[in-house]
Amino acid sequence: MARTKTQGVEREPSGRISRKADVQQMSYSQIERMKRSIHLCAADPRHGSIVGLLNLSGQISDAQFRAANTIHTLRQAYVAVYGVPALNVKAINLGELRGASCNDPEILRDRALAYTRAMDRIGHGTAANEAITWVVFQDQQPGQWLDALKSGLTTLSKWFDGVK
Repeated sequence: MARTKTQGVEREPSGRISRKADVQQMSYSQIERMKRSIHLCAADPRHGSIVGLLNLSGQISDAQFRAANTIHTLRQAYVAVYGVPALNVKAINLGELRGASCNDPEILRDRALAYTRAMDRIGHGTAANEAITWVVFQDQQPGQWLDALKSGLTTLSKWFDGVK
């Protein structure tokens, strides 16, 4: 039995249905967003992390992304000072990538103290604390933690800006 003829479909000269008909046109803003993400990933490898990808997709702001990088650097200093084991190997690699390594004991102590103060600011056992631990420190997909992550990073961003 022969196929039914489809009306209004673009066809190749051979009579086949054109593949162009299936391709959805991208909007100008999508193309610009893709260009921006390519340039940012090339310029800054931190955008390869989950937090960076959330920033590139527009789910978190640039200020929240900076706060995530800052708290991650402070966490690495806390780990170095107190000998707390890192949460996973990926977190260690991200710490090195973000420039969190430092050999000066005074700077490490100051950063570790800043980390404890920042986490106290968010609150222990809160959803924001759990979200930051899950996404920023362990580099896992946010899932249901996205709103809590945004809230925690906004709080940190405001606090870091006020400290400076």
